[in-house]
Amino acid sequence: MENLDKFARWFIDNPDKILGEVKTHKGTKYDKDKVYTTIIGDKEKLFSLDIPDYMQVSNEDPLVSTEKVVINETNATPSEVANIDTALTKSKKRIDKKRETKLSPDFSPSENIWSYDEVDEEYNGARYDKDGNLISKAITEAEKQAYVLYIKRFTGKPIQGGFQKYDIQDNPSNIKMLMKKGVLCFDNTENEEHRRYKPTFYYASGNIRKKNQALVKDKDFYVSNFGEDVYENHLNAIKDALSKVNDNKLTLAGADKSKRIFIRIDGKFAEDFKVSPCVPIDEKSFDRSYSSWIRKYDGKIEWKVNETAKDMFPNQEMVVMLILEIINLH
Repeated sequence: MENLDKFARWFIDNPDKILGEVKTHKGTKYDKDKVYTTIIGDKEKLFSLDIPDYMQVSNEDPLVSTEKVVINETNATPSEVANIDTALTKSKKRIDKKRETKLSPDFSPSENIWSYDEVDEEYNGARYDKDGNLISKAITEAEKQAYVLYIKRFTGKPIQGGFQKYDIQDNPSNIKMLMKKGVLCFDNTENEEHRRYKPTFYYASGNIRKKNQALVKDKDFYVSNFGEDVYENHLNAIKDALSKVNDNKLTLAGADKSKRIFIRIDGKFAEDFKVSPCVPIDEKSFDRSYSSWIRKYDGKIEWKVNETAKDMFPNQEMVVMLILEIINLH
């Protein structure tokens, strides 16, 4: 018992051997009279230990050292030097080959690797395929400034590296300038402040229909705070995105067979949902909380799903659209 006590107190008697900081705290309400000790580890103390750099190696000869040797220009053997030179030569050939295929004849990159400015210069223009068709438009300086402003707000960290050249001051004047150029948008569907100002290509993605509804609903807010032209920029970005979404919209009886909805009769969707015949209902049903209904009123389609169905089938809008497709077929 004496030896156990001796070893149990070893760290108490040798606090300099602890690779961290000792913290004490009282117990919970069930053992509040007790005091517990916790060690908060400190990796810097671990890294600062003066120990040999070993790696675990299984050697047949126990007399051969397993110490890890760092190869450098002073201790490398002739064969190791030859292998390094061969690898460097192959790497340089691969880099040169990539440059020949990707870069224009008048472009002169640095000797070893591409710098940020070289990449920025090469990919700053419009991109075309071999037939001369436009692949992607050039990224403007204002678009890069909007992206950097968003990243800086989103991460809460200063911009480093090549993107620093596009890091402008985050103030109302610059924000409005970027919005008037149509490269920065205010997303009123975001709850967190640091996510609301975002590049236009980010804004015109995600739940486009939700963003369109929120934008039209808050038109007065956009016009009064940013101006009519900024509101139109937002609206055009959303309309363009909606147009692309609608072009790829799936239907039950579209002319393009590749864009028709295909539902497996033994699939999960067919098992989860059942479309019942349409039956007449009285006017009071429209106000009952437990009712679910679809109706055509004053030339518009209206629908409601009760709370139970919302919990069971969160993608209710898709179901309603499918029912409307079925109705239209008949």
